[in-house]
Amino acid sequence: MRNVKATATDPARSERNPGHDTNAIEHVLAGPILRRLEARRIVFWLATRNPCALRLSLDFTDAEGVGHTAEIDLLNGTSQHEIRVGDQCIIQLIDIELDTALPADTRIAYDFLWRLSEGDDWHSTAAEDPGLCMPGQTRPAFVLRSRLDRILHGSYRKPHLWQITSSGSH
Repeated sequence: MRNVKATATDPARSERNPGHDTNAIEHVLAGPILRRLEARRIVFWLATRNPCALRLSLDFTDAEGVGHTAEIDLLNGTSQHEIRVGDQCIIQLIDIELDTALPADTRIAYDFLWRLSEGDDWHSTAAEDPGLCMPGQTRPAFVLRSRLDRILHGSYRKPHLWQITSSGSH
């Protein structure tokens, strides 16, 4: 992976909590939303109140039971693009090309860390908003499937409303 510091998983790091800051949760307005996932590419979207530096942390355990952690520093203008859409809203478009393929059929936990300026502490989106995680989990996760068994398609542009007639057909 590019711009990565990879290490075996340290159990103390898994419970990352940079400290609770009441203003931190107000910084991330929406997301992160996983928009695209390929073996060597991950695309996310999120909305923040201010410009910020971002870091993506990925954690997974391989088939041999060895834990792996990768932290990817996002570089504004290359893998992170900021688009201002109002006085207090910036869309963060994150498009990461990986040098090493992600493992297939493996749960990969992730977290976005952010800070407003160089000297600031890093804040964890998952720690600041536990509602991002499934029950019993400390971080959101995704799985890159080697075979697609189910596909769900939705459209926000044209709602697909079904009308049921008196005969019960659509």
